[in-house]
This record gives sequence, C-alpha cells and structure tokens, in this order.
Amino acid sequence: LPLARKSGTRIVCNGGGANPRAAGERIRALARELGLNGLRIGVIEGDDVLDRLDELIESGTDLSNLDTGETNFAAIRNRVVAANVYTDSSGIVEALAQGADVVIAGRVSDNALYVGPLMHEFGWSYGAADTDRIAAAITIGHVVECAAAATGGMSSRFDEMPNMGRVGFPVVEFDGDGTAVITKLDQTGGRVDPFTVKEHLVYEIGDPRRYLMPDGVADFTRVRLEEIGPDR
Repeated sequence: LPLARKSGTRIVCNGGGANPRAAGERIRALARELGLNGLRIGVIEGDDVLDRLDELIESGTDLSNLDTGETNFAAIRNRVVAANVYTDSSGIVEALAQGADVVIAGRVSDNALYVGPLMHEFGWSYGAADTDRIAAAITIGHVVECAAAATGGMSSRFDEMPNMGRVGFPVVEFDGDGTAVITKLDQTGGRVDPFTVKEHLVYEIGDPRRYLMPDGVADFTRVRLEEIGPDR
C-alpha cells in the first residue's frame, strides 16, 4: 500500500473472496496503521446469490450442471453452502471512476480485473463501438489472469525455462486500439514468447470462437501474435 500510494498506482483484485466487505474493512484498518490517510477503498458486491437460490429455483432459472448436464438442482439444494455468480467489470469501472485507490471485488470474472481498468482508462462503454476492444481486453485478461502461467509456469517446455524460482509475472502494455504487448520485468525468471502465450490462450476454454464472459464474447481464432523482442 505505501509503494502504491507513493507512485499513484491503483490496486484492483478479487482478494475479497466470499467476503469483500470484510476485506475492505481490514484494508481500511491497515491503511490507518500505516498512516495512509484518505485512502479510498471500493468494495464490489452482488455475486453472492445464496439467499436467492430458492427464488431462482421457483422461477425456473436454468441451473444445469455444466459438467454433467444434471438439471435437478433442487435435489441438492439442502447441501449448498455457497452460491456465487461471475459478474462483469462494471462495478470496477464505477469504483475507479469514483476515485478508489484500492478495489476489492467478490467473484468477478478473472479477466474483469483487467477489462475494468481498461474500460475506465479508455472511456469504453458496452455499446457496439467498443465491442471489439472489450473482446481484445478479455483475450489479454485471459492470457495473463493466472500470473506466471503465461511466463512459462504452464509450459510444456517447463524444463527449458530459466530461473523459475524467481519467475516474473506478466506485464501488459495495452493500447486503446486493442493491441497489446505482453512482457515481464527484466532480470526475472521464466519467458514470454508466442508459445507461452498460445499455451495459456487455450487454457480452460470451450469453443475458441465464442469465449463467453460477462463483459463480452471473444474470438480466439482471430488473435495474431508476433514476437517483437526478447520477452515481448
């Protein structure tokens, strides 16, 4: 927090887990301990639908199991202890617009953590004019959402990756036209090349032409990759 405050860096994460409000309160207490007066904290809620399950069942909402196809959700209702939905990045955009220095989200989609700041920075909306740019942000967010997985941690060439004990996390330099450079800090381990990016691009997806996310739909088959330098 002190380093981020000094540099003007804003922190966005889904570290709130099942209780983002409690996480926000803890960060506020920590900021006070550190003397960081005036730190603004945004908390994103709305993903917890446990108290709405019965209403959803009665309304006929499709609660089919995506893995098994089982449709009788009511049969396991009494065993459910948590129910959360993927939410989009609109809460993150709003919190940043209100000047939040730290944004703690619940179960936003993994790439919403990247889409939200980009939508805020470039002034994008969910209208047709920005559809492709949001799809590009979703794509980039998907590539880097698992941190070192995109810098060699998931690679089939893991044994070729240098200094993985000090692996660097990915850094994205994103332009408003939807192009981006994926890199990492100098002097850190791992590697960023077209292959490490491709390996994560196909991670945890169904139809590569229709990667469905709350913020939009991305077509991974139209992505173009180019190596423009070491780890870039």
